[in-house]
Amino acid sequence: MTCGVAGQVSEIEWSFVKRSDGKDVYTFTRKFPSDGPAPTTTTKDVEFNGKRVVIFEDKVQTVVIDPPNKSDRI
Repeated sequence: MTCGVAGQVSEIEWSFVKRSDGKDVYTFTRKFPSDGPAPTTTTKDVEFNGKRVVIFEDKVQTVVIDPPNKSDRI
C-alpha cells in the first residue's frame, strides 16, 4: 500500500509471519520517501494482540495497526 503526499510517499509492504503466545506476528517494510531520489528501507517485526500498535512514526506520518471497530465485527 502507499500513503502520503508528493515528496513524502511511503510504500508499505506487510506479511503475516506466525501466531505466537496469543499474538499475531507481522513483518512490515517501509520505503520512504518512495517518490524521492534516495529512499530508505526499514523493516520491522510487530506483535499485535488486539491493541493499537505504532509501526512507523515520524514528523509526517504515523503507520499503525488498530483493532477492528465493534461495528466492523460480524
